[in-house]
Amino acid sequence: MGKVPESSGSFFNVGVLLGGGDWACAHGNAGTLAEIARQLCPCVTLALQQELEEISRLAMTDLLAATTRWAELHDYLRAHPNGFSSAHSA
Repeated sequence: MGKVPESSGSFFNVGVLLGGGDWACAHGNAGTLAEIARQLCPCVTLALQQELEEISRLAMTDLLAATTRWAELHDYLRAHPNGFSSAHSA
């Protein structure tokens, strides 16, 4: 899978970020889920960026809704690699 730059200039594998989002959901870690959703934004198409932004917002106000939407988005991205932007496609 593609890579997404972190603010420090190092790179994270998109798969690692997806796994990190799963971990954050499983552990009820709203801040981590919100941050991972923000970090994934540059890696996906515009429509999916909007969904990630909503997940990031929801994580801080309604974690159950955010984790549900995260699971749906994660499943979609695994099944449809065309959801990644061209610079980050598998």
